[in-house]
Amino acid sequence: MTEIKPSSLIGSGAHWLNEDGRIENQCEIIRVSDAAVTLQYLSFLDGRPNGRKSIPLDDILTNRRWVVYDSVEEMNAAFERQGWEVYA
Repeated sequence: MTEIKPSSLIGSGAHWLNEDGRIENQCEIIRVSDAAVTLQYLSFLDGRPNGRKSIPLDDILTNRRWVVYDSVEEMNAAFERQGWEVYA
């Protein structure tokens, strides 16, 4: 498995999946430190920012409920392929 450099996460898109595996939130990683990442949550309706949250870096790297993409565009494409039925 390739080790992820935390700084390479900046600009990545991410989905948070609920317990049923459905997309619950989407966000962009906007800041990374040694211990935490700052997420900019994005609206499902228009993609506009709608809140920020910092979480432990280890959480986004190891928690299987986070799906991290190379970019927000890739995240959006994954969402479009899955369709709205995956939205909680």
